[in-house]
Amino acid sequence: MNTTTSNQEMEISIVGSTYRVMDAKNRVHYVNKDKTCSCGNRECPAIKAVAVYLKGGGRRSPEFPVNCPICGAAILRDQVWDNRSMHQPGWRCEKGGLTHFLEFNTKRISQRLAEDPWLFRPVFQEGTCVYPGVRRNELFSWEECVQLLNKEYLETGYDPRQ
Repeated sequence: MNTTTSNQEMEISIVGSTYRVMDAKNRVHYVNKDKTCSCGNRECPAIKAVAVYLKGGGRRSPEFPVNCPICGAAILRDQVWDNRSMHQPGWRCEKGGLTHFLEFNTKRISQRLAEDPWLFRPVFQEGTCVYPGVRRNELFSWEECVQLLNKEYLETGYDPRQ
């Protein structure tokens, strides 16, 4: 979660596509990109704190999608499905419901996995590789492990399962 404290002692973080602002009295405000606050006050200090935060180089919240990327229908906000680690808002499609949200995210995650070959990245210390890392394609499936065990048994006569 991206947090910061402004000069007004307000903690600002990104939740979904909104800014979560905790004031000095531990009250929580949610400020939208349209400069409205969940408290309903048009002159809420949380709105000004978000403006100061953004002008100071703070991270912008992601845009909330307008249409379903699967079928193009309208979408409705669903905070239950917010991805807080990636700061992405949750939603449901009017036609496909939650299924379209999950399908879209499955495709996004699959694409990221295909682009990144590392399960564990190599570790370097002072220019020297201290851990070579593990690539996803270096892992064996259950069937491949059984084949390797059978091959070892045939070659050596040793069966570690007994």
